[in-house]
Amino acid sequence: MPLSKKDEDSILQSWYGPERALDERISRNPQLHPFSDALDKYMKGIVSEGAVLLDQISQEWNGIIGAANAKLCRPIFFRDGVLKVEINHPAFKLALDNAKVKTAIAARLEQLGIACSSIQFVPPGSIRKR
Repeated sequence: MPLSKKDEDSILQSWYGPERALDERISRNPQLHPFSDALDKYMKGIVSEGAVLLDQISQEWNGIIGAANAKLCRPIFFRDGVLKVEINHPAFKLALDNAKVKTAIAARLEQLGIACSSIQFVPPGSIRKR
């Protein structure tokens, strides 16, 4: 015959002590899921996938473009495979806005599991902030 919840709580408290008994009960519940799963599900309804990917790109930016180039530009927008990169100075745009650099960036993004079909270098302030 299975124990009642009250009896099980009493046994857990006598065995583990009142401070740890609740943790033990929770760890034995097969219906529980990690809090991160619930948070991810909740955030998907609030934050766009593009914003989540942009955050991931921003965190990895030094590794994607190199530390020296990361000082000259930063990712500011990502949606539907289009990455917009704000570049600090027109001279840097001339140096970075070419097929070789864009292909290298796209390849590094692909290594991170991010599909990028287009990379656009834009001047500061060209993307309106909401």
